[in-house]
Amino acid sequence: MYGRVLPEHFWGPIVEACRAEEDPTGCLLAADGLGQPGAGPLVLDSWEPAVGATLVANPNFGKPLVNYSTGRILRVGLRMGL
Repeated sequence: MYGRVLPEHFWGPIVEACRAEEDPTGCLLAADGLGQPGAGPLVLDSWEPAVGATLVANPNFGKPLVNYSTGRILRVGLRMGL
């Protein structure tokens, strides 16, 4: 089984809005995801359906993150020279 981990605080309101639509699946597929937080080396900058997407370097990639439940510092990803 394959699935993506999606941030609920970002996608939750979009999912709720799409549930009220006549075609909820189509509504979700049309969501562009601009502004979605990411921990990888690239983030979505722009997207145009049937044309393509532009990815840019994530300025936060490789920076330590704090796990607020334990206070421990976590390092996410590897530096790839971006």
